[in-house]
Amino acid sequence: MTDGFRPDGIDAVPVKAAEAAAALEALKEPAERAAASIEDAFGRAGASLTRSLTRAAADGEVTLAELARAVLNLS
Repeated sequence: MTDGFRPDGIDAVPVKAAEAAAALEALKEPAERAAASIEDAFGRAGASLTRSLTRAAADGEVTLAELARAVLNLS
């Protein structure tokens, strides 16, 4: 058994913790962008579905295909 410093021993914990913190910080901004994109996509899908349901209420009919297109249409 060696009494000297081991790079994988307890002495490496602060360094590894700092590396992990830096890696997490680097992921923060891309994760926030991804979350905003997902929020925007759901907002567009909801607006499209609302338009389709409004049309259905106005003319009294809507097809399942139209509802599916409304949910999938993100433009």
